[in-house]
Amino acid sequence: MLQTTYTEASYEQPVNAETNVDLQHVPTSNVTYKLRATANWVQKPYEKRNFWERLATFDLASDKCYVVQPQNTNPPPNLNVWRERLWLTVMIAPALIIQALWYYIIPENSFFHTWHPIVAFIFYHLAFVTFIIRLVKHITYYMDVYGTFDEYKRPRDYVPDKYVYRLILSILIYTLARTGGGLILGGYNRYSPPSLGHTISWAFPIKIGIWLITLDFFFYFYHRAVHTFPFLWKYHSKHHSTKHPTPLQSILADDLQEIIEIFLIPLTASLVMPLLVHEFWIAST
Repeated sequence: MLQTTYTEASYEQPVNAETNVDLQHVPTSNVTYKLRATANWVQKPYEKRNFWERLATFDLASDKCYVVQPQNTNPPPNLNVWRERLWLTVMIAPALIIQALWYYIIPENSFFHTWHPIVAFIFYHLAFVTFIIRLVKHITYYMDVYGTFDEYKRPRDYVPDKYVYRLILSILIYTLARTGGGLILGGYNRYSPPSLGHTISWAFPIKIGIWLITLDFFFYFYHRAVHTFPFLWKYHSKHHSTKHPTPLQSILADDLQEIIEIFLIPLTASLVMPLLVHEFWIAST
């Protein structure tokens, strides 16, 4: 394990105007970047971490992401977008296929033929958690292979010690709300398995596209507001306890912000563009 304690540190990289350098890739003179997070929990051996720290471990990238890297002047890699869409399809489809096959294989006169809403909630919640774990591993793999922006100036930083429990709690609330919200807003019917033209409309790519654009629209104005008005910043500042967060660390927030981001903004987007129950599953993954 990388033996690094993140305290109040700074990295200064002056620019020598007399040298022939590419100023596009070099920070301005005497820029100081402070690492505010204190993350001693990552130095513990795995067996000595508490329950919440062990859960947070799966969000860690490789050790090299947490130290300053040599400057890479190459342009960002061009990753094939269809490759990523194929990856998403492989991750999204199994849950829908499993439920559809269940309804097809189990006889209609069987007590176990339909899925009670509680059963559907547990199944799709576990599927969503599995998807998130795979997504985190997918992203941290790219971090390891391709690097990250600004890594020549400062490394990624860990979630602070005092927020590890809160981070895991926020992730749990997020996954529960997204799963339950999709079933409720989508009008889950235990007698309707996933199928095109029924619980998934033929126009689902357009519907989901409009829903995501609407979601981003409301999120942008909310996010712009908390960075613009000082009286709102106090509700957003915890989110910035890490300067360069991993995907899961970005969920860390105060109570009010969680209510807005996890509940209100998706609800508002759903009022503008309602989705059917299994369309929500596709949109949320």
